[in-house]
Amino acid sequence: HIMQALALMKQHPEFKFTLDQVAYIRPFIERYPEAAADFRKYVAEGRLEIVGGMDVMPDDVKPGGELVVRQVQYGKQWCKQELGVAVTGAWLLVAFGHHPPLPQLFKLAGYKSFWFCRGVPKDAMPSEFNWRGIDGTEIPAFWLPGFYGLFYGPPSEPKPFADFFKQRYDALNSHVNGPERVGLAGVDVSEPEEYVPALVRGFHQQADRPFTIRYSVPSEFATVVAD
Repeated sequence: HIMQALALMKQHPEFKFTLDQVAYIRPFIERYPEAAADFRKYVAEGRLEIVGGMDVMPDDVKPGGELVVRQVQYGKQWCKQELGVAVTGAWLLVAFGHHPPLPQLFKLAGYKSFWFCRGVPKDAMPSEFNWRGIDGTEIPAFWLPGFYGLFYGPPSEPKPFADFFKQRYDALNSHVNGPERVGLAGVDVSEPEEYVPALVRGFHQQADRPFTIRYSVPSEFATVVAD
């Protein structure tokens, strides 16, 4: 899957991708040295973004805080030393809840945003807000009400493709404060969709398109929301 993502980035200059766990990034670099140069190049360009940066994505509710601290120390240190990147997006998409001291821990660890799917108390919530921890520390939080497969698996024909994106875009209306919205295009161990870039380009050629579809990475959307 990482090989396919690299191939798509080489073929389509607008294509971007996100990876989240050192537990599979490090073995990839070690096992496929012939791909390591492209991997590092796209990371440096910002087209391949490392988020989370922990060894694995831990459940932060059941274990103690020490586990989260060690995951951060091990994973982010490796990313800095081996890839030259400081990971700034805390990425706990599928953890089942989140402790109130985490904003403080995340800020101390150098994270600038927090991304998650589960653990919200009700559906009537904004998808972007500042999460304040028990010590008063705040961190920009990005809840994904459409979960992490919102834009995954679109139809392969132009008209159904456009209808699919319009329906998913509108599904976020009650959660956002502006026209920009974010949706992930992947599910568990899913391969990058090589047929989608051409459909995105076709969508942009429509004079009456309702919005623009843009390949992006989490830090770019966080900047848009902050602005």
